[in-house]
Amino acid sequence: MVLLNKLVLAMRADLRRRELNLKERDVLDLLLGRS
Repeated sequence: MVLLNKLVLAMRADLRRRELNLKERDVLDLLLGRS
């Protein structure tokens, strides 16, 4: 059970990182597009 919980937490953290990366790219695209 402990391993399962750690795996789920790791997957969630990875998903959050990917979401942040996508948001950062969107912001960069907006900034580059405006300039």
